[in-house]
Amino acid sequence: MDLDLAKGSLVLLMIIYHCASMASLTPAYQQYAAAITARIHFISRAFLLLSGLLCGIHYLPKLKDSPTKTRRRLLIRGLKLLLIFVGLNLSLYFIEGILVNRSLDYSKITNNMLLILGSLPGDIFAFSILYYISMLLIVLSLILGRINLIYLLVIFLIVNGYNLLIINALTYGIIGVLIGELIRNDKMTRLLWPLERGRGLPLVVLVAIQLLFYDNLINYSISSLFLVRVIIYCIEIILWLLSLVYLINVLNINKITNLICLLGKYTLISYIIQMIVIRINYDILKKLVLMFWYYYMLNIVLSGIILYAIIYCIDYVRKLYPSGWVNKGYETIFN
Repeated sequence: MDLDLAKGSLVLLMIIYHCASMASLTPAYQQYAAAITARIHFISRAFLLLSGLLCGIHYLPKLKDSPTKTRRRLLIRGLKLLLIFVGLNLSLYFIEGILVNRSLDYSKITNNMLLILGSLPGDIFAFSILYYISMLLIVLSLILGRINLIYLLVIFLIVNGYNLLIINALTYGIIGVLIGELIRNDKMTRLLWPLERGRGLPLVVLVAIQLLFYDNLINYSISSLFLVRVIIYCIEIILWLLSLVYLINVLNINKITNLICLLGKYTLISYIIQMIVIRINYDILKKLVLMFWYYYMLNIVLSGIILYAIIYCIDYVRKLYPSGWVNKGYETIFN
């Protein structure tokens, strides 16, 4: 499975998810928005799983030759993402304060930022995926090659009976690392061979689940043990990724494939940009009183076009001026 294609597909689903979340702010669309977000609720877990998978493929092999350098690289990347997360949220707080003419409450900022150490309520922080991925990289920098990941996963599965969000996120990241190791050793190919050989089989299974007993499955997973819930969500993520990649390959349109791969290549910055763009588009459409029935689709199309235009420009400038400030800035922040 092409990882850039899979990541790019998730970026597109993320646009749909966040547009639905913004649409839910309008009472008339709450029911429809809730139905959409419920169907693609797995996106955050999928990004964490893929982040762990990439670590398993790219970082684990380097541990034998240069363990200190590899761990330092993971730690630095994790700290960078944590700083980006904090910086973006502080910026949003200050900008919002200026727009609504609100005096800055520094004690509230401090208290909210301290909550990073514990739970992460969505109404306090934005860009939460950055936080979870940063924590995953920091934890991996400390444990890779030192602690057996299977034992750690078992501990997480037991501990998360307390429903700690950070343990929940790390669990999917660790599973991703283990899957990445299987892929690197060419063992995962054998496990997924029946699904990939069946071509459209994952799509058929996914559609059947969505149409026939999805609500019952979700209700069961919510009320079941954390281990059962993790297994169900991981199977769901794999089915979605294989189905999306299959559909893109069936279309067999190079321009569309290249577009999606480009978004997959710039996953993190795409995540940041699309959240900002979707919010701005929502406010513009609201001020223009364009909140009619097809608002949701309009926001998806506008946000997708703007996101792709920005990412295309970034990629073009980086290739054209490899020693320029855009490329250097991107390398410094995201690599």
